[in-house]
Amino acid sequence: MSQAGAPTGHWTKSIDKELRGAKYLKQARIQPEQARALALRVFDGDIIYQRIEPKPGGSGLRYSFIIRNRQMEERQVEIDANDGATLENAQTDRFR
Repeated sequence: MSQAGAPTGHWTKSIDKELRGAKYLKQARIQPEQARALALRVFDGDIIYQRIEPKPGGSGLRYSFIIRNRQMEERQVEIDANDGATLENAQTDRFR
């Protein structure tokens, strides 16, 4: 985190910057940029994969991010697409 409390992670171009499931965006109240910022507050690093999808729990629609930090640890952070709540924060080695 920076001094002001904002995440220091950034949107990386190196892996996959395409938002999967974009057809669901018109159902979301939270915009992708907002969801990215919320996810990076949960786990600081580079977003290497992102999607929006219907899934049980929360409002039924969520953003899912795979975030990798400098130590090469990866977490899957899921953010509710309608209220911004964190629905998941789990370690993953999906992309190693």
